[in-house]
Amino acid sequence: MGAAQAHREADGSAGAIVPAPRPHRQRHDGFTPKKQRKFLKALKKTGCLKDAARAAGISCNTVRRHRDKWQNFDEKVDVALAIASGELETIAWKRAVEGVEEKVIRDGKVAWIRIKPSDAILRLLMKGADPKKYGAAGFSRKRLRAWERKQIEEEVRAEIRAKRPTFEESMQMLDTRLRALGLRHGIPADWEPPEPGE
Repeated sequence: MGAAQAHREADGSAGAIVPAPRPHRQRHDGFTPKKQRKFLKALKKTGCLKDAARAAGISCNTVRRHRDKWQNFDEKVDVALAIASGELETIAWKRAVEGVEEKVIRDGKVAWIRIKPSDAILRLLMKGADPKKYGAAGFSRKRLRAWERKQIEEEVRAEIRAKRPTFEESMQMLDTRLRALGLRHGIPADWEPPEPGE
């Protein structure tokens, strides 16, 4: 019977046949297993989802949807990112401690080559390894305060929006206040304004 292979119901009712669910059909131009392998290989090398998606010929949205839908794929992406970050940390450590070659040019010719370690990368690695001792990486105190202020402002604005009355509630409150004002000025409570054109 192929994909529509029938099976008997689990409750054992008198020979009732229920068609088996159809398996998920793979699109020929979609995120095939071959493209997934290509994506994961590029991700391990680059550590960048966007670059790996481009290398595999797919969009970043496809990757995001597959990560949300398939836990197994999401775990593979996390492993690939961890592998890439390990390699990137190794490269950063080598540049910080061992240094990189820098050509010094005089009179249009290479005069000498010097090995120059990177203090900035070393500082970032130290901050990442022990933020309590060397400070948080990427945020100065002033920048952190500005970020916190922005977060607090967004929260306050959200609270104000949440407490803002609807149009109907606003009209009802306005009507109540106008009636109270009218009573203070001697207008009867059952008075209604004339319709336009009367």
